[in-house]
Amino acid sequence: MRPTKFPTDAPTLEIEEGSPDCTKFVNLGYGFSEATGSPHYSGKCFPPVGSIDANNLPGRDDSVAVFVGGSFYGRNSAEVEGNLVVLGDLSVDARGPGNFVSVGVGTNVVPNNGGECIKVGGSISTARDIQVFNHSPSMKCDIVYKGSASNLDYWKTNGEKRRDPELDLSEYETMKYVLGKKSQYWKTLRSTGTVDYEDWGSTKGQTTYTCSSQNEIQVFNVQANERKKVEGVHTIYFSPQCEGKTILINVLGGGRRAVDAAAMHFNNKSGYGAGGFSTCMTSSMLWNFPDADSVDIGNGSKSEFHGSVLVSGDLTLSTTGQSGRTMVLGDIIHDGGGSEFHSYEFKPPIPLPDPDDICVFTGDGGSIDGSGGGGGGGASGGAQEAPRTKSPSKQPTQAPKIEGCKAIPQSRLPQGSWATSDSSCKLCKPPNNVSYYPCDKNPPLCEGNCAFSF
Repeated sequence: MRPTKFPTDAPTLEIEEGSPDCTKFVNLGYGFSEATGSPHYSGKCFPPVGSIDANNLPGRDDSVAVFVGGSFYGRNSAEVEGNLVVLGDLSVDARGPGNFVSVGVGTNVVPNNGGECIKVGGSISTARDIQVFNHSPSMKCDIVYKGSASNLDYWKTNGEKRRDPELDLSEYETMKYVLGKKSQYWKTLRSTGTVDYEDWGSTKGQTTYTCSSQNEIQVFNVQANERKKVEGVHTIYFSPQCEGKTILINVLGGGRRAVDAAAMHFNNKSGYGAGGFSTCMTSSMLWNFPDADSVDIGNGSKSEFHGSVLVSGDLTLSTTGQSGRTMVLGDIIHDGGGSEFHSYEFKPPIPLPDPDDICVFTGDGGSIDGSGGGGGGGASGGAQEAPRTKSPSKQPTQAPKIEGCKAIPQSRLPQGSWATSDSSCKLCKPPNNVSYYPCDKNPPLCEGNCAFSF
């Protein structure tokens, strides 16, 4: 059985002497978000995707590029770039990815030599030869696993392949909890921009994410009943106002969520190669799936999916590629033909906000300690909180709890929609499921505890 997606009790946090440093949890967390290591990539933005030149690498990055809280199943795919951590099992089929860590085509910002580039909390198995960080004799990293191994010789690496039954993954268990907590908080942030969908009567249309003109984090909330905005799309546009801004897209709703890997455009540029979609935009975007049991990125479409993803459930990557960090608390199923994970840091211009208790951890006995890890002493006396740093620019506000079914203000409606009244929205309060205005309007004009007929 794989680890739970979002444990209810925080695991013990491995820390140094004194209070925990809250800055380590900024965005996706230190070692998971922006590039780290000595040295590490320090350019403005990661390079576009291109062929590897092992003798002329653009930079280094020791952060975790792909994090899996469950198991990783490589079924029909090509490459996985960057450091990989899997808390469950790592299994590769005969047609699964043939390159890990360094790849034939990627950003080529790869880990420093000599590290542990693949860590597995369960078993490791493969039915094919796999190249691991060995594009030149000087490239070397280790594979470490806690459980059993099958066809271990098929993993071709210049480093070691070793079983460690005492492998300490407590840091990653902690970050799994933290990421789940962040995902749930980020979904409560009020929208600042608009998500407009147009199809002109066709089976698929285009979605435009229009940022506000303010210097603030851009939050887009795609509601559970707005599936066409992500599932019926052949093209995605970002407005010019999105330049140089942090972009958070919450795709809400439980069960199975599918997202079309539609061609993304910004400033009249698209694609993942040189001169294509802005890599600065790629490093500033996060797609958050806080409640879905499973997410399919691709859904029959085969364009590059730009931006980091945070998935509380399982992820199937069925498109040709994803550019960004990949943080999945459940399983990853890599099943998209020539599909590739391309490693990009998540380094937005304004850090995403965190819940007030992001630095509160309660271990066994109500104290923060370093048990189970290599982190020295701890602070006692129950849950403790370290001072949190404030972001330098305007943050979005948390949406207030809505009682009943209320009208959405005009300022938050898509262009071309006109606000209704609270008294009209009362008609849409469950158990009513009326087929007339305003309960039949899509995009909806009401929010809260409402029942719609579209």
